Amino acid sequence: MAFGLVIAVPLAIVLGVLVALLRYTVFDRVANVLTLTSISSPEFFLGYILILYFSVQWGMFPAISSLSQDMSLGDLLYRTFLPALTLVLVVTAHMMRMTRAAIIS
Repeated sequence: MAFGLVIAVPLAIVLGVLVALLRYTVFDRVANVLTLTSISSPEFFLGYILILYFSVQWGMFPAISSLSQDMSLGDLLYRTFLPALTLVLVVTAHMMRMTRAAIIS
């Protein structure tokens, strides 16, 4: 969870500010569609989609991995990237919309 939040918080703030500043543009409309899609999709479904593409089709990350205490930090981050990315997509969408609304009002 911490790995996902380290990525999601700065990303959501930056994107939220950009979307608020570029209100009523194509970027704003595309960002709103993507965030609403991310919010309305269940996390387990997003996880399956990420596993399908990043693990099965592209072979970039392991689909299933076991963690142990003697692994290096880099190996732990590599093996937990897909679950963190799933959380990042959902948390960033919520936080980005809240940031946009706070700046606009």
